[in-house]
Amino acid sequence: MTTALPDEAKTSGRVHEMERARRTLREWILSGELQPGQPISQVGVARQLGVSRGPLREALRMLEREGFVDQEHNHRARVAAFSLADWDQLSAMRVNLESLAVALAVPRLTEADHDRLDQILATMVALSRGDDPRTWDQAHRDFHTTLLRPAGQRFMVEYEHLSDHFERYRRVLAAQDANLFKSNRAGEHEAIAAAARAGDVDRAATLMAVHLARNAVVAIGSIDPSFEPMALRRALYVQTRVQADDEAVAG
Repeated sequence: MTTALPDEAKTSGRVHEMERARRTLREWILSGELQPGQPISQVGVARQLGVSRGPLREALRMLEREGFVDQEHNHRARVAAFSLADWDQLSAMRVNLESLAVALAVPRLTEADHDRLDQILATMVALSRGDDPRTWDQAHRDFHTTLLRPAGQRFMVEYEHLSDHFERYRRVLAAQDANLFKSNRAGEHEAIAAAARAGDVDRAATLMAVHLARNAVVAIGSIDPSFEPMALRRALYVQTRVQADDEAVAG
């Protein structure tokens, strides 16, 4: 039996504390328990979680690299603030990523995948009539994950990262207006799934781009109708133009 050396045990303990602090703070940020722009008391969090200040500082540095936390020169940390410019960039990146991922995934989807998508859609339809946004959000994420997974692991890593940021915006905005994202919640997903089942790569990719862009524009309009989402519009233009060009070449 191998016994860990004192230094190894200490290092392992610090890593465990750091990861626990990172996961907990990340969940508080994603759930809205910690609001955008809210200061994070390192003393209070360390006491609440029962972790040392060193591992907590490292957890905050990791969250800063992920874009969830901003840290000032004096090491004071706060939850990353929301901005329409950030939402615009984030939305544009999702349009590009998911459109390409769908195009790659559709030919690789199995019958089991299509059946799973149908089951998730039925759940989404049922949940869209209720008032449990968290449960609907999970079904919604399951839909996108199931649809995109055959594209490959790299796509899924980036999707998960972007989706976390996207959901943070969605939850805060939906808390201000419960009906903001309810319009045609399941209908657009049903159309995407139908195109995927039919093997229509271009249509599925275009519908995904339009679906993501529409949600982003609705949110922007609710905050500041005068804001011009240049990155999002360019991403949508590129994706829809690419599909049109592909159809012209095929024709």
